[in-house]
Amino acid sequence: MRGGTTIGEDCRIGGEVDHSIVYPHTNKAHFGYLGHSIVGEWVNMGAGSATSDMKNTYGTVRVQRLSGRVDSGLQKLGPMIGDMAKTSIGSMIYGGKTVGISTHCAGLVDRDLPDFTSYDGWKGKSFALTLPSVTRSLKRMMERRGVRLTPSRKALIERLYAESRPSESFGRKRP
Repeated sequence: MRGGTTIGEDCRIGGEVDHSIVYPHTNKAHFGYLGHSIVGEWVNMGAGSATSDMKNTYGTVRVQRLSGRVDSGLQKLGPMIGDMAKTSIGSMIYGGKTVGISTHCAGLVDRDLPDFTSYDGWKGKSFALTLPSVTRSLKRMMERRGVRLTPSRKALIERLYAESRPSESFGRKRP
């Protein structure tokens, strides 16, 4: 654990973590690097998952926004990982990328991933997750920590899911 890191309550942290913000109930218990990143709550990072926080050119990291690619002005910027997201064993996420709410990813993540998506970077395939699948996974994760999925949290997930309109198209811009 390096300086500049903030860890929320009830997190399980292992491996190397540097200058990152990790929200409550997140599991990053295994080896792997997490640097200059923001990680939402109830995230699970599989063993060996690693993030990049610096370009090989030592230039500033650019991020994608609705208006296009924007220079962050930062030489070090890891990914932003949304609440309830999950990375499989050995996932690698490029710096400045966004992993959406409840998105599951595997392999190389070299692009922004929309909310409620399953993405396999090795095969280049993705599909939208169903709402029952999302709530079932979160309920299981919460129960492992002795926490109940409340009706208000479930309603929030349903609202976020409805507003995100999951799509298999990564290039689609949201209104």
